[in-house]
Amino acid sequence: MLKKLIRQTTMIAIMLFTLSSFAYARRTVNYDGPVVVNVAVLNATEVELPEEIATVVMGMPNEKISIEHTKNMIFIQPLTADLEGDIYVVGKSAHSYVLSLNIVDKATRDRQIKIAATDEIVRERVEQLKFLTPLSLMRVMALNQELDGVFIESKKFVLYESKGLKMTVTKTYDAVGMKGYTVRIENSNETPFDFRTLSMKGLVAFSYYKDTGYLVFYV
Repeated sequence: MLKKLIRQTTMIAIMLFTLSSFAYARRTVNYDGPVVVNVAVLNATEVELPEEIATVVMGMPNEKISIEHTKNMIFIQPLTADLEGDIYVVGKSAHSYVLSLNIVDKATRDRQIKIAATDEIVRERVEQLKFLTPLSLMRVMALNQELDGVFIESKKFVLYESKGLKMTVTKTYDAVGMKGYTVRIENSNETPFDFRTLSMKGLVAFSYYKDTGYLVFYV
């Protein structure tokens, strides 16, 4: 009985560690303007830059924040909850990076952020998604989940409209070599549409339930 309890306790500890590691995964962003950094009072957030840091300029009072930096890493720790302003980081190339601080609670703060060059982000996404299949992407879409390496955008547009059938995109999943679309289906025909006859360039997987469809394309 004791051995069984120890095994169960060990399994719970492993599961909690795994969930904790997932929740605090590093966020990678491409720098195309100010980067919003979610920080929490008296908790450190680490930001990695794509080059060596030359200087750091703070756009807020020194007594409200603690800043440290090494070669290409900057560590940010707010000291008060009324912190407002930006941090300006200048690299050795003279390129500047603006970090806009957003105060949140400890659980939802960014633990680590990596600011990467565009080609580096693409390589990282390809590595993250190398085992992703059209069916597994469709499953992510159907369960309304997020997946590392998949960029999700909620922008509506008409994907298909012909012979009384209209499909309006409600969410787009960009998975580098694949794109998935969650669509709202409207059928004005008196008879159900036979989706087996649907032909669209690059379409490799499709499923639907009631008035919601999930389409995956190779791009």
